[in-house]
Amino acid sequence: MMEERGLSIAHTTIMRWVHQYSPELDGASTAHLKPTMIVEPWLTV
Repeated sequence: MMEERGLSIAHTTIMRWVHQYSPELDGASTAHLKPTMIVEPWLTV
């Protein structure tokens, strides 16, 4: 994907970015999510 844009980046650089920024992205994404409650109705026939 980066080569399509004219950038030559080693796979290790991408791995470093993933390891460095994934905790920040995970924390930011979970902060905006609202807890949802799943209700499963049970019918007895």
